Amino acid sequence: MKNKLFNARLYQDFLKQLRLPAIIFAVLALVVSLLVPVISFVQQYTSGEVFPMGMPSISSVTPMLVFLMFLAPVTLVISAFSFLNKRSSSDYYHSLPNTRLCTFLSAISAVLTWLYAIVLATVLITTLTYNLLGLPMNNGYIPYLLGTFLSGMT
Repeated sequence: MKNKLFNARLYQDFLKQLRLPAIIFAVLALVVSLLVPVISFVQQYTSGEVFPMGMPSISSVTPMLVFLMFLAPVTLVISAFSFLNKRSSSDYYHSLPNTRLCTFLSAISAVLTWLYAIVLATVLITTLTYNLLGLPMNNGYIPYLLGTFLSGMT
């Protein structure tokens, strides 16, 4: 019997398949987003001023996510459906008892899972970094950043 809409094992397989590019995007997003508060903290420590850069603007809190919002979904979808470019992989996936819709929804669900995880981790870790270093940040940015990037990557 064919799976009609969603296959959890196929979803897990796509999550494993997308692990490397997703982790690369996550590391890039975190490193670049953490540079802003660390540089601000070092500048504050060396200059002796209380807050030399002031309150960060909403675009400077997670700058890499703006770039990744356009690049990551395309790259992850291409990676997820790369099995269509190889004969042996294509034959394998088409031999599974899944409909095309089931394969599509399982792959897209895996892509969205990785994208949402990257956005959530980047925003939360960056916010924690600002708070732990004692730098000023408007915590009202958090819902805006999450809403903007999660809807933008969908």
